[in-house]
Amino acid sequence: MNSFLFNLRTALGKRIGNRLIQILLHMKTDHLFAKLYGDFNFGKSFDRQAIKGLAQESGKIYGGIVHFLLSLPSRPASVFLPGENNAVKPVYASLLHITEGQIITAGILDGMDVKWNFEESPPVNTQYDCIVSQSMLEHLIDPYKHVRDCASLLKPGGHMILHTMMPGFNYHRYPVDCMRFYPDWFEEVAERLSLEVAGKYIHNSRITYCYRKRA
Repeated sequence: MNSFLFNLRTALGKRIGNRLIQILLHMKTDHLFAKLYGDFNFGKSFDRQAIKGLAQESGKIYGGIVHFLLSLPSRPASVFLPGENNAVKPVYASLLHITEGQIITAGILDGMDVKWNFEESPPVNTQYDCIVSQSMLEHLIDPYKHVRDCASLLKPGGHMILHTMMPGFNYHRYPVDCMRFYPDWFEEVAERLSLEVAGKYIHNSRITYCYRKRA
């Protein structure tokens, strides 16, 4: 490909983005997902519930996550946030009406409570009432290991909310971009880890699952 065509394609790609691809993929697959697995809240948008302007990579807590947090049957006494820094603690504390001391963050960056390289086993053995993993799975070499590890840190009856990207979402490195996910993956995870699906949401090539750990 000569430089002119390459530059033209790049310019068009930046202008159009992946939105058309996302729309076409959803037109092809959404009805299949609903037929196989039930209600994904298609046609609904929880974007207005998103909390924006945060000091983190995504800059927000996505509306689907907020929706499921506000739908929890009871207030969690302990919350674990893999991949988040301590700057988001006040926001989660206010949202859930708990104290910042009830929230633990973990990851490899500064400003986190617990140092955890997600390719390794969890460095803690505490169990939590609620675990939230936002925009993490697509950046991991072994996302199933991460979810299995998080499930081991979840109390029986506790809830885990996972948010990640579907095919059609744009390439974004942090520091690498590895995976895209269909509902099949989440349903299989639930089966293998004895988790109940408490809710699910697909919107703009983002997928969010809320699990409940069986007692």
